[in-house]
Amino acid sequence: MKKLFKGITSLILSFILITPVNVSAYNVPDTVRIGLEYKYKNVSTVPISETSISVGLNNNMEADFSSSNGGFSVSVSSDYFVNVDESFKYYEDALDEASEYIRKGYTAFPTYKGEKQWEIYIGGFSQYDTANTIAEKVGGTVSSPDSDKMVLKDGSATVLVFDDIKPQIKSKTRDFTLLSDRSYRGVIELGRYLGGNITAVNVVPLEEYLYSVVASEMPSSYNEEALKAQAVAARSYTMTRMTAHSSTGYELCDSTHCQVYKGYGGESARTNKAVDDTKGIMAYYGGSPINAVFHASSGGHTDNSENVWVNYVPYLRGVPELNEIDMNTWKRTYTTSEIQSIVSANGDYVGEVTDIVISNISDTGHILEIQIVGTAGVKTISKEAIRSYFSSNGGSLESRVFTINGKGSHPSGENGSYVPPTDVNPPVTETSVDKFAVLGRDNKSSITYIEDVYISAASGNTDKEKNMIIVQGEGGNSKMYYTKDSGYTGAENSTYTASSPSGVGSTMVITNSTPISTADGSGKFVFEGWGWGHGAGMSQKGANGMGQMGYTYDQILKYYYTGIEVK
Repeated sequence: MKKLFKGITSLILSFILITPVNVSAYNVPDTVRIGLEYKYKNVSTVPISETSISVGLNNNMEADFSSSNGGFSVSVSSDYFVNVDESFKYYEDALDEASEYIRKGYTAFPTYKGEKQWEIYIGGFSQYDTANTIAEKVGGTVSSPDSDKMVLKDGSATVLVFDDIKPQIKSKTRDFTLLSDRSYRGVIELGRYLGGNITAVNVVPLEEYLYSVVASEMPSSYNEEALKAQAVAARSYTMTRMTAHSSTGYELCDSTHCQVYKGYGGESARTNKAVDDTKGIMAYYGGSPINAVFHASSGGHTDNSENVWVNYVPYLRGVPELNEIDMNTWKRTYTTSEIQSIVSANGDYVGEVTDIVISNISDTGHILEIQIVGTAGVKTISKEAIRSYFSSNGGSLESRVFTINGKGSHPSGENGSYVPPTDVNPPVTETSVDKFAVLGRDNKSSITYIEDVYISAASGNTDKEKNMIIVQGEGGNSKMYYTKDSGYTGAENSTYTASSPSGVGSTMVITNSTPISTADGSGKFVFEGWGWGHGAGMSQKGANGMGQMGYTYDQILKYYYTGIEVK
C-alpha cells in the first residue's frame, strides 16, 4: 500500500486506554449493578408501573404494597418530618402504629430505615416551625430535609418514607419490574447517588444482564455461532468494565459507554440461548478476561488497537475479514464552507478551507490521519478523533475506511489500502503475538533526532552488539533506547522496541509516507466509506459471515482476538 509522510511516528510511553483486569484482583460476580442512565439518572421521580410491589434491601423484601391508583413512584423529598421516636421490627407493626396517629388527625407513614428498622414519621412540612410545633405535641423530634429522604407514592398519596437508605423494589407478581417504558429482571435500587436527585440502578444476575446485552448489541437473526461469540465477548468485556462507574453508585451503565442494555423487553429467545449455551465461558489473555471490544462492520479489515486509541494491546491485532456479510457502506458530501463550520464547531481555525489531505493510512486500510488545510493554518486529526471531529454535521463518521473525492482507503485495494485474501476459508490457528505496534504520526512530537548506533551499555543493557537507535527529546532530555526487532530491518517499516527501563514495551515504527491531496476544484469533499464503528476487535457482520461458513464461536473469537484462550 502507499505510505504517507516520511518520518517517525509518535512515541507513546505512558498512556493506557485499554486496561485488562488484574487476574489476582477480580472475581466473577453473581450480580451486576447497572445504572439506568437512559432515562433515570439524577431525576426527581422514578415511576414504577406495577400494581403490586415488594420493598426491602439486599434482596430481602420486607413489605408489600398494592396500588389502588394504578401505579407507584418514588420521589425525592425536601420536607420536614416529625419522628415520633418509636421503632419497630416489622412493617405491619409500624403500619398499625401509624394508623393510631392518623386516627388522631395526623398524616403519618411508616418509615423504612433499614433491614428490620421501621419508624413512624408525621408530615411532611415545608416549614421547620410547623414541624417543631407538632413534635412538641407528640413528644417527637424534627427530621430535617438535609438527609437522604425519598417517598413512595401510590398515585399522589404518600404511603412510605425512606430515610438515609437506598431501597430495592420489585414486582410482587412478575419476574420483571416495569419502569414506565422498560422492564427489568432482578430488583430496582433507588438512591440519591449523584446529588439531590434519584438514580435508578438495576441489580441483576450477570447472566440475565447478558440476555439483554447480547440481544441489544447483535441482531438475534444472526448465525447461532456468531451469537455465542457475542455472548462470550460481552461477558469478557463486562469483567473489564466493572469499575467504569464506581464513583456513581453502580458498576456499569446501559449505554454504548459500557454495553447497550434494554432490560427484559430487549431479550430474544435466540440470544438468551446463546448466553445459556456459553454460561461462564470467557476469553482470556495472560490469565485475565480480555477487553473484548467489538463493532458492527470493519470495512473489510479490522484494525490494531493503537491505530484506534492509544496503546498497543497484543490481542487486538487487525485481521482481514473472511466473509463480512452486508458490509456497511456510507456516503457524505460536504462543501468547503461546511468543513469550515465543522472546524469552527471544534474550536479550531484554519481560515478558508482549501484542501483535506489524507496524511496517513494504516496497513489495515484505516485512515490514521487527515489534515484540514486552510489559508490560515492546518488542523491535523488522528485516529478515532477523525470520526468524532465531524459530529457537529451529521454525526461522527461511520468508519475510518473511506475515500475523499475518490482518494484514500478502499476495500478493493485501490488507493493504498490492503488487498483482501484470495483464500476466503483459511484455517483458524493459534497465532503468535506481534512484538510491535504501528503508531500514528504526531506533527508536534518533541523528538529532535534519531541515529543508528551500537551501544555497549545503555541503562543497564550489557549486550554490546545490539543494533539500537537513540531517541532524544527536545532540549537533550528524555533519552530513550530502542532495539530493532528481528525481521524488521529495512528502512521502510523498521520496528524498534524500547529497552531502557522507563520505556520497556513501548514501540515505534519508521515509515515512508506520501500525502494525498483530495481537493479537486469542485468546492466539495465527497466521503465514501465502508464499515461501521471503531474497527478494533470482533466485527459482528464478519462473525456472522464466519458462522455461516461453519466456524464455531471459539474459532471466531480466536480469529478476531489474537492469541487468546476461550475457556
